[in-house]
Amino acid sequence: MKGLLLKDFYNIARSGRLYLAMLLIYGVLSYANGGALMLTMVAVLFAMMLPMSAIGYDEKDRWEPLCLTLPVAPAVMVLEKYVLAILCCILGIALGGGVGWILGQLGGTGDMAGYPATVAAAMAVSLAYNAVTLPVNLRLGVERGRIVCILVLMIPFLGILMLERQGILENARIAQAAAWLTSGAGILAAAAALALLLVVSFLASLRLYRRKEW
Repeated sequence: MKGLLLKDFYNIARSGRLYLAMLLIYGVLSYANGGALMLTMVAVLFAMMLPMSAIGYDEKDRWEPLCLTLPVAPAVMVLEKYVLAILCCILGIALGGGVGWILGQLGGTGDMAGYPATVAAAMAVSLAYNAVTLPVNLRLGVERGRIVCILVLMIPFLGILMLERQGILENARIAQAAAWLTSGAGILAAAAALALLLVVSFLASLRLYRRKEW
């Protein structure tokens, strides 16, 4: 698996300059707005797109048919993408946090009280996104699966926007549920749900990958 991870990171490095440039732009915006929370969240959300880029490079280079001739089990091939998603998420936090620390030394981070909650939310969104889109990308490929990935991002956003316009998010029960999620029990429940989602996603990806025609 180490070799597979190195291969993907080498491929991702092809567009590394673009990601760093975008991170720098958001860093400047964060400094101008006096807060580093947005920068860290954006860095993690950028990182969640990297596994899809890695799959795209594999398709372009015709890597997977070649890999079938190697002594690598399909389970390892699929599991590596999930490990890559987790590592990219951690990398996004490290980069965002590092730039945020630099901004703090320059006096441009403002209040960091909500930093842990922002990081946790960004991580959850990143991993949940990959849990939903990895089976699609592994089965259909990046090009055909792109529409599904866009819908995965747009549908929750539009749903929240509609609920907000109708005033449903201001309901007392919604506020209580949101407060419960920030408690210890709520965090554990959310972490358990996310872990279950990743396991189900991995099993689905493995089944779809084994049935894929080359």
